[in-house]
Amino acid sequence: MDVILNNTPVGIGLFRDDGRRGLTVVYLNPAAIADSGQILGQNLYEALPYHNVVLPELGRSLRDLYSNILQTGQGQDIQFYFPSKEVTGWFETRVRRPKPGLILCVWRNITELMEGKIRDPLTGLYNRTYLKHRTFEPACLMFLDMDGFKRVNDTLGHDAGDQLLKDIANRLRRTIPKEHTIVRMGGDEFAVLLRTADEQTVWSLALSVIESLKKPFLLANHTVLLTTACGLVACNTRFSQAMRNVDLAMYASKREGRRSAHETGGTPMWYTAAMGAEYEDDQAILDLLKRRIAAREVYLDYQPIVSLQEPENPTCAADFPIVGYEALARMNDHKGKPVSPGRFVGVAEKHGLITSLTLLTLEIACEQCKALNALPNLPRPLKISVNLSGQDINNPRLLTGIESILNRAGIQPRLISFEITESVIPNPIAAKQVIQQIYDNLGDTGLDDLATGGGTLELMFILPLKFLKIDQLFVRNELQSVAPMIAMGHSKGLAVICEGIETLEAALVLRENRAEMGQGYFFSRPMSAEVMMDFWRT
Repeated sequence: MDVILNNTPVGIGLFRDDGRRGLTVVYLNPAAIADSGQILGQNLYEALPYHNVVLPELGRSLRDLYSNILQTGQGQDIQFYFPSKEVTGWFETRVRRPKPGLILCVWRNITELMEGKIRDPLTGLYNRTYLKHRTFEPACLMFLDMDGFKRVNDTLGHDAGDQLLKDIANRLRRTIPKEHTIVRMGGDEFAVLLRTADEQTVWSLALSVIESLKKPFLLANHTVLLTTACGLVACNTRFSQAMRNVDLAMYASKREGRRSAHETGGTPMWYTAAMGAEYEDDQAILDLLKRRIAAREVYLDYQPIVSLQEPENPTCAADFPIVGYEALARMNDHKGKPVSPGRFVGVAEKHGLITSLTLLTLEIACEQCKALNALPNLPRPLKISVNLSGQDINNPRLLTGIESILNRAGIQPRLISFEITESVIPNPIAAKQVIQQIYDNLGDTGLDDLATGGGTLELMFILPLKFLKIDQLFVRNELQSVAPMIAMGHSKGLAVICEGIETLEAALVLRENRAEMGQGYFFSRPMSAEVMMDFWRT
């Protein structure tokens, strides 16, 4: 037996429970001594402090694990990574209680076996599995996301995309000191585990990384520019929590970059408690929204759209005839209080629920449109418009969903129109194909929030449209700038609707500048379906 114990490459240790003092080392075989040194007779936790380190995959330290096994007698087989100064590497360990008061550990170093599982084969960097076992204190985590990678894959091919990832990895290697660990998380996402908790050092390094990635990449004789978002977090939590937090910080960096119009890189963002609170609030709204959509408990308000040109000498809101309505999604919380549309629509877009919300809105609007236009003695057919998000345009469910809903509703053609939000059309060329099918076969299409998204001229020339809606911010605050926008729409043969009209004076100025239609609190606030129907019944 001694021959076997002395020659096995597996480490074997026997430790005695000495109460509050902890575990005392009573036996180590040669392989164990090679790993930990000759500590026979010493306190295990004092001789090898890494036993007190919380391991991410266990959620506790080995010391806590041993204490639990001493109490319960239930052994465990575990696999973990030690990131300590004394021992570094992957270990597979079997822990047992051979009799009360004793702990038997049998372990082997499996670092070489793990290499194939923890390396990204394309870039040679460590992968997400490795990072999951490496989070330790003191440390900070940097998370990088490069926008523009998918465009390279789509236009230059996957070989060019692979080369771009290699080039990114090489730039990170040149920029980041060797004591830190670079990780490819997947796709175009990278992380850096920094062996420092000094915020100024981390911030300076993050700026250096962004500056490095701003420089053009040359691929197949094409120059490629990427936009980099960067999130930062101190690693004082478990891996899953740290990743959630740094992901929130990265998205904050991405939003800040878009607001600041950075072309190739934004500002790094530290995770804050406010981001965590917003995330928790988002999750609550997301859960509520899922239930409301599933139960068909979303409801619609309708805001009138009026003709500005028909009345001869208008002197009050009632002189402007109603020609249609915009359908606006609404939702109540558990107490029956309205949830801000800006909040729940934003959450729907962020979490991939927007098309489900859009199609439900369309379905309810079609039912209401049919009932509205079935009323006797209407002066004209009344249209209802429904909003489409840029994410809707990219969703393959959209066209079949719209067609199915319109067919089931059985309403007259063109009574439903679609308002497309300018600021959220990510790829106008690709969007044109989808919008063209809607325009040709399903309903009139218009550009909403004109001049708030920065791509007005491009979209007007690319997208098939029937009308434009000028954003209320311009109507309310910069009325003098609206006339050129109206003229621009007319030059393309488009009808113009002005939002946010709050006074007769504004309505008359827009009328004088030949805007066809208007919408705003001067004419009416959004109203329930019941109020809308009662108005036309009387």
